[in-house]
Amino acid sequence: MKFETKCKYSGKIKYLLQYFKREHKLPDYRVENFEVLLKATIDVIEYQNITHDEFWIRYLKWPQVEKELFKKSKNLNGFYQSWNEKAADLNLCANTINQMIYPENYNVIAYFFNRKGYYIDYGCGSATLSLGLYLKNRLKGKLKLLDVPNDIQKYIDYRIEKYYLSSDVSFNSVFSFHQKNIADGIMCIDVLEHLDDPSEILIEKISPMLKIGGLLLLRAPWRGQLTHLDTAPDDFYQNGGRKYLDENYKEVYRFGVNDISTVYKKIK
Repeated sequence: MKFETKCKYSGKIKYLLQYFKREHKLPDYRVENFEVLLKATIDVIEYQNITHDEFWIRYLKWPQVEKELFKKSKNLNGFYQSWNEKAADLNLCANTINQMIYPENYNVIAYFFNRKGYYIDYGCGSATLSLGLYLKNRLKGKLKLLDVPNDIQKYIDYRIEKYYLSSDVSFNSVFSFHQKNIADGIMCIDVLEHLDDPSEILIEKISPMLKIGGLLLLRAPWRGQLTHLDTAPDDFYQNGGRKYLDENYKEVYRFGVNDISTVYKKIK
Protein backbone atom coordinates (compact mmCIF):
# COMPACT_ATOMS: atom_id res chain seq x y z
CA MET A 1 0.00 0.00 0.00
CA LYS A 2 1.37 3.41 -0.99
CA PHE A 3 2.14 5.83 1.81
CA GLU A 4 -0.43 8.41 0.72
CA THR A 5 -3.05 5.64 0.59
CA LYS A 6 -2.34 4.88 4.24
CA CYS A 7 -2.65 8.58 5.01
CA LYS A 8 -5.91 8.67 3.09
CA TYR A 9 -7.42 6.03 5.34
CA SER A 10 -5.82 7.62 8.37
CA GLY A 11 -7.52 10.87 7.44
CA LYS A 12 -10.90 9.17 7.22
CA ILE A 13 -10.45 7.55 10.62
CA LYS A 14 -9.39 10.90 12.14
CA TYR A 15 -12.41 12.58 10.62
CA LEU A 16 -14.83 9.99 12.00
CA LEU A 17 -13.26 10.00 15.46
CA GLN A 18 -13.34 13.78 15.68
CA TYR A 19 -16.79 14.20 14.18
CA PHE A 20 -18.64 13.68 17.46
CA LYS A 21 -16.30 15.75 19.62
CA ARG A 22 -15.74 18.85 17.54
CA GLU A 23 -14.47 21.92 19.33
CA HIS A 24 -15.80 24.14 16.54
CA LYS A 25 -19.47 24.07 15.55
CA LEU A 26 -19.69 25.71 12.15
CA PRO A 27 -22.78 27.66 11.03
CA ASP A 28 -24.50 26.49 7.86
CA TYR A 29 -24.04 29.05 5.10
CA ARG A 30 -25.52 27.02 2.24
CA VAL A 31 -27.98 29.78 1.34
CA GLU A 32 -25.15 32.32 1.16
CA ASN A 33 -23.11 29.85 -0.88
CA PHE A 34 -25.95 29.64 -3.41
CA GLU A 35 -26.36 33.43 -3.47
CA VAL A 36 -22.66 33.82 -4.22
CA LEU A 37 -22.92 31.28 -7.04
CA LEU A 38 -25.96 33.03 -8.50
CA LYS A 39 -24.28 36.46 -8.43
CA ALA A 40 -21.12 35.07 -10.03
CA THR A 41 -23.08 33.27 -12.74
CA ILE A 42 -24.91 36.49 -13.61
CA ASP A 43 -21.57 38.33 -13.73
CA VAL A 44 -20.10 35.77 -16.14
CA ILE A 45 -23.17 36.01 -18.38
CA GLU A 46 -22.91 39.81 -18.42
CA TYR A 47 -19.13 39.77 -18.92
CA GLN A 48 -19.29 37.35 -21.85
CA ASN A 49 -22.55 38.83 -23.20
CA ILE A 50 -24.20 35.42 -23.48
CA THR A 51 -27.52 33.85 -22.53
CA HIS A 52 -28.14 31.49 -19.61
CA ASP A 53 -28.37 28.58 -22.07
CA GLU A 54 -25.04 29.53 -23.63
CA PHE A 55 -23.49 29.62 -20.17
CA TRP A 56 -24.44 25.99 -19.56
CA ILE A 57 -23.37 24.94 -23.04
CA ARG A 58 -19.93 26.39 -22.34
CA TYR A 59 -19.86 24.72 -18.94
CA LEU A 60 -20.47 21.34 -20.59
CA LYS A 61 -17.92 21.91 -23.36
CA TRP A 62 -15.02 22.69 -21.04
CA PRO A 63 -14.01 19.11 -20.02
CA GLN A 64 -13.33 18.11 -23.63
CA VAL A 65 -11.45 21.31 -24.42
CA GLU A 66 -9.46 20.93 -21.19
CA LYS A 67 -8.49 17.41 -22.23
CA GLU A 68 -7.31 18.60 -25.65
CA LEU A 69 -5.28 21.47 -24.21
CA PHE A 70 -3.72 19.20 -21.60
CA LYS A 71 -2.55 16.72 -24.24
CA LYS A 72 -1.11 19.45 -26.46
CA SER A 73 0.79 21.30 -23.75
CA LYS A 74 4.48 20.59 -23.23
CA ASN A 75 4.35 21.46 -19.53
CA LEU A 76 1.95 22.51 -16.80
CA ASN A 77 2.68 26.22 -17.03
CA GLY A 78 2.02 26.11 -20.75
CA PHE A 79 -1.26 24.30 -20.11
CA TYR A 80 -2.61 26.90 -17.68
CA GLN A 81 -1.29 29.84 -19.66
CA SER A 82 -3.12 28.52 -22.74
CA TRP A 83 -6.47 29.35 -21.17
CA ASN A 84 -7.11 32.36 -23.37
CA GLU A 85 -9.93 33.60 -25.57
CA LYS A 86 -12.35 30.70 -26.22
CA ALA A 87 -10.68 28.38 -23.70
CA ALA A 88 -10.90 31.08 -21.03
CA ASP A 89 -14.59 31.64 -21.78
CA LEU A 90 -15.35 27.94 -21.35
CA ASN A 91 -13.21 27.51 -18.24
CA LEU A 92 -14.77 30.56 -16.63
CA CYS A 93 -18.24 29.03 -16.88
CA ALA A 94 -17.02 25.68 -15.53
CA ASN A 95 -14.85 27.05 -12.73
CA THR A 96 -17.58 29.38 -11.50
CA ILE A 97 -19.77 26.35 -10.82
CA ASN A 98 -16.98 24.07 -9.62
CA GLN A 99 -15.71 26.50 -6.97
CA MET A 100 -19.10 26.52 -5.26
CA ILE A 101 -19.97 22.80 -5.46
CA TYR A 102 -18.70 22.10 -1.94
CA PRO A 103 -20.46 24.40 0.58
CA GLU A 104 -18.09 23.24 3.32
CA ASN A 105 -15.32 25.33 1.73
CA TYR A 106 -17.46 28.44 2.15
CA ASN A 107 -18.49 27.48 5.70
CA VAL A 108 -14.95 26.82 6.86
CA ILE A 109 -13.51 30.04 5.45
CA ALA A 110 -16.40 32.14 6.78
CA TYR A 111 -15.90 30.66 10.25
CA PHE A 112 -12.12 30.63 10.61
CA PHE A 113 -11.09 33.59 8.44
CA ASN A 114 -13.51 35.98 10.12
CA ARG A 115 -11.13 38.63 11.46
CA LYS A 116 -10.01 41.65 9.51
CA GLY A 117 -6.61 40.92 8.03
CA TYR A 118 -4.58 40.14 4.93
CA TYR A 119 -5.74 37.05 3.07
CA ILE A 120 -4.38 35.21 0.05
CA ASP A 121 -6.23 32.93 -2.34
CA TYR A 122 -3.37 30.85 -3.78
CA GLY A 123 -4.41 29.36 -7.12
CA CYS A 124 -7.58 31.41 -7.18
CA GLY A 125 -8.91 30.37 -10.60
CA SER A 126 -11.99 32.50 -11.27
CA ALA A 127 -11.90 33.65 -7.61
CA THR A 128 -15.62 32.93 -7.39
CA LEU A 129 -15.31 31.59 -3.84
CA SER A 130 -12.96 34.15 -2.32
CA LEU A 131 -14.54 37.17 -4.03
CA GLY A 132 -17.95 35.87 -3.01
CA LEU A 133 -16.85 35.64 0.61
CA TYR A 134 -15.43 39.14 0.39
CA LEU A 135 -18.62 40.57 -1.09
CA LYS A 136 -20.58 38.94 1.75
CA ASN A 137 -18.20 40.55 4.26
CA ARG A 138 -17.04 37.13 5.46
CA LEU A 139 -13.50 38.02 4.42
CA LYS A 140 -12.52 41.46 5.70
CA GLY A 141 -9.43 43.55 5.03
CA LYS A 142 -7.11 42.91 2.11
CA LEU A 143 -7.49 40.06 -0.38
CA LYS A 144 -4.68 39.02 -2.72
CA LEU A 145 -5.60 36.70 -5.60
CA LEU A 146 -2.73 34.65 -7.02
CA ASP A 147 -2.69 32.39 -10.07
CA VAL A 148 -1.06 31.70 -13.42
CA PRO A 149 -1.71 34.73 -15.67
CA ASN A 150 -4.18 34.13 -18.49
CA ASP A 151 -7.42 35.66 -19.77
CA ILE A 152 -9.31 34.64 -16.63
CA GLN A 153 -7.55 37.59 -14.99
CA LYS A 154 -9.54 39.98 -17.19
CA TYR A 155 -12.79 38.69 -15.68
CA ILE A 156 -11.40 39.02 -12.15
CA ASP A 157 -10.40 42.61 -12.91
CA TYR A 158 -13.91 43.19 -14.28
CA ARG A 159 -15.52 42.06 -11.01
CA ILE A 160 -13.07 44.04 -8.89
CA GLU A 161 -13.98 47.17 -10.84
CA LYS A 162 -17.72 46.40 -10.90
CA TYR A 163 -17.92 46.11 -7.12
CA TYR A 164 -15.43 48.94 -6.36
CA LEU A 165 -12.94 46.66 -4.64
CA SER A 166 -9.69 47.91 -6.16
CA SER A 167 -8.46 49.52 -2.94
CA ASP A 168 -8.53 46.21 -1.08
CA VAL A 169 -8.57 43.37 -3.63
CA SER A 170 -6.01 42.71 -6.36
CA PHE A 171 -4.69 39.98 -8.64
CA ASN A 172 -1.03 39.10 -9.10
CA SER A 173 0.83 36.49 -11.07
CA VAL A 174 1.73 33.58 -8.84
CA PHE A 175 5.20 33.69 -10.43
CA SER A 176 6.00 37.27 -9.43
CA PHE A 177 4.52 37.63 -5.93
CA HIS A 178 7.20 36.89 -3.33
CA GLN A 179 6.26 38.82 -0.19
CA LYS A 180 6.93 37.04 3.10
CA ASN A 181 5.24 37.06 6.51
CA ILE A 182 2.37 39.12 5.15
CA ALA A 183 -0.75 36.94 5.35
CA ASP A 184 -3.05 36.27 8.27
CA GLY A 185 -4.68 33.48 6.30
CA ILE A 186 -4.06 31.58 3.06
CA MET A 187 -6.54 29.49 1.10
CA CYS A 188 -5.11 26.85 -1.21
CA ILE A 189 -8.08 24.85 -2.45
CA ASP A 190 -7.80 22.16 -5.14
CA VAL A 191 -4.34 23.32 -6.24
CA LEU A 192 -1.61 20.96 -4.98
CA GLU A 193 -3.01 17.95 -6.86
CA HIS A 194 -2.37 19.76 -10.16
CA LEU A 195 1.35 20.34 -9.49
CA ASP A 196 4.48 18.31 -10.18
CA ASP A 197 6.16 19.72 -7.09
CA PRO A 198 3.58 20.40 -4.35
CA SER A 199 6.16 19.92 -1.59
CA GLU A 200 8.36 22.70 -2.95
CA ILE A 201 5.38 24.97 -3.59
CA LEU A 202 4.12 24.53 -0.03
CA ILE A 203 7.52 24.90 1.64
CA GLU A 204 9.14 27.56 -0.56
CA LYS A 205 6.18 29.56 -1.90
CA ILE A 206 3.05 29.28 0.25
CA SER A 207 4.27 28.90 3.81
CA PRO A 208 6.76 31.83 3.75
CA MET A 209 3.89 34.22 2.97
CA LEU A 210 2.01 33.24 6.14
CA LYS A 211 2.65 34.88 9.50
CA ILE A 212 3.35 32.77 12.58
CA GLY A 213 -0.07 32.13 14.08
CA GLY A 214 -1.75 32.52 10.70
CA LEU A 215 -4.19 29.99 9.29
CA LEU A 216 -3.68 27.83 6.21
CA LEU A 217 -6.63 26.11 4.57
CA LEU A 218 -5.48 23.23 2.39
CA ARG A 219 -7.67 20.97 0.28
CA ALA A 220 -6.05 18.52 -2.12
CA PRO A 221 -8.17 15.69 -3.57
CA TRP A 222 -5.35 13.55 -4.96
CA ARG A 223 -5.82 11.71 -8.25
CA GLY A 224 -9.19 10.85 -9.78
CA GLN A 225 -9.18 13.37 -12.64
CA LEU A 226 -7.16 13.98 -15.79
CA THR A 227 -5.33 17.00 -14.41
CA HIS A 228 -4.83 15.52 -10.93
CA LEU A 229 -1.28 14.32 -11.46
CA ASP A 230 -0.16 10.93 -10.17
CA THR A 231 3.18 12.49 -9.35
CA ALA A 232 1.61 15.10 -7.05
CA PRO A 233 0.81 12.91 -4.01
CA ASP A 234 4.02 10.93 -4.53
CA ASP A 235 5.99 14.16 -4.28
CA PHE A 236 3.97 15.50 -1.35
CA TYR A 237 4.40 12.42 0.82
CA GLN A 238 7.92 11.43 -0.24
CA ASN A 239 9.64 14.79 -0.71
CA GLY A 240 8.77 16.57 2.50
CA GLY A 241 5.44 18.32 2.07
CA ARG A 242 3.48 16.24 4.57
CA LYS A 243 6.38 16.13 7.01
CA TYR A 244 6.74 19.91 6.81
CA LEU A 245 3.07 20.34 7.71
CA ASP A 246 3.42 18.06 10.73
CA GLU A 247 6.50 19.90 11.99
CA ASN A 248 5.46 23.51 11.37
CA TYR A 249 1.69 23.52 11.65
CA LYS A 250 -0.98 22.48 14.13
CA GLU A 251 -4.18 20.90 12.83
CA VAL A 252 -7.12 23.11 13.82
CA TYR A 253 -10.08 21.67 11.95
CA ARG A 254 -10.58 18.76 9.57
CA PHE A 255 -13.51 19.18 7.21
CA GLY A 256 -13.26 16.18 4.93
CA VAL A 257 -12.23 12.56 4.79
CA ASN A 258 -9.21 13.23 2.57
CA ASP A 259 -5.85 13.55 4.31
CA ILE A 260 -5.52 17.13 3.08
CA SER A 261 -8.87 18.82 3.80
CA THR A 262 -7.84 20.77 6.84
CA VAL A 263 -7.33 24.15 8.47
CA TYR A 264 -3.83 24.45 9.95
CA LYS A 265 -2.25 27.04 12.24
CA LYS A 266 1.37 27.97 11.60
CA ILE A 267 3.35 27.47 14.79
CA LYS A 268 6.91 28.03 13.58
